[in-house]
Amino acid sequence: MARLKLRRDLLRGDPQEAKRLGEAFETAIVGVEAFSQKQDAQALAYGSNSEIAPPAAHRAAMLRLDHSSHSNVPFSDVGVDRSAQDSAATRQAPRQHQRPSSAWPAIRLGIGVTVLVLILCGATLRYFGIWTGVGSLTVRKVTAPASASKAAPSAAATNASAPPSALTTAPATTAPPQPDFPLPTVYGTYAINNGQLSELEMLPGQVPDIRIAMSSVISTPSHTIVPDGLPTFIVFRRDLANLGQDRVEARVVARIARTLKFGADNKPSTTREDNIWVIRNVAYQFRLAPVAGHPEMIVLRPESPDPLPPGRYVLSLKRQPYDFTVAGTITDAQHCLERTEAANGIFYSPCKTP
Repeated sequence: MARLKLRRDLLRGDPQEAKRLGEAFETAIVGVEAFSQKQDAQALAYGSNSEIAPPAAHRAAMLRLDHSSHSNVPFSDVGVDRSAQDSAATRQAPRQHQRPSSAWPAIRLGIGVTVLVLILCGATLRYFGIWTGVGSLTVRKVTAPASASKAAPSAAATNASAPPSALTTAPATTAPPQPDFPLPTVYGTYAINNGQLSELEMLPGQVPDIRIAMSSVISTPSHTIVPDGLPTFIVFRRDLANLGQDRVEARVVARIARTLKFGADNKPSTTREDNIWVIRNVAYQFRLAPVAGHPEMIVLRPESPDPLPPGRYVLSLKRQPYDFTVAGTITDAQHCLERTEAANGIFYSPCKTP
């Protein structure tokens, strides 16, 4: 059992040290086994001698007792040979002197076992002392990061106790800059007028393709007036990600000033018009720009530095017309039309005098 235990423990240590300790252990076991065999032989010899009593000595003792109790005759007269008595006494005296006590074999066996235990303990302590050293190195390697992590709070505490001037503060995340114009809170399209928002009204119908010269007639007047020809618009919509445009057109909405008609006798008659408009295929480009921190908003500004002529326009957002008017006296011929209604169709021409 001791051999198996020691071999199993030694497998985890240094091979050379394990070999040396194993040889020492085997030598100790051989010595203890030889010692135990010797003690067993002596015990057997002692037992056999004590069980067989010498016949001469036994007879001499019996005769001595019988003579002392029944007769006053000297012991030499009993008929026992003196030489036999002396030889029996001589053999019995050394045996009585050499006979050990009954506890002596147990004591010697205990001494042997104690010596073996001390040898095993020494070998085990030496072996596990080496193994504990290896384990301590492993523990130190594993716990090194833990000590470093413990040092981190202390460093943080030191920095906390240091004056604010000695600390290097990390750059704080700055909020996006606020625009220099008001932001809407309701979805829609707005014009910025003198720091105020004016919502653009969406006209019925759609903006015609650029290849179509005129749209159908619009009879609704404009309600949003911008003060100059460089307006800025802000669009607040949920579907801006699907807008799919990097530019937005502002189409000219021309006023029909007069209408020429022919009667039944083919005589022409001219009628002055007041509230009739059409969307033309004349366009001005506006560029889109995002609003920082507001992904659902975009800003529209004119691409050209030249101001828009006074007149009426519509912003075309996904072909939806948003109406506005640039304040001022209309002088551009693009904003005035004359209409002719003939038997074969309706025709438009620029105004002679806007």
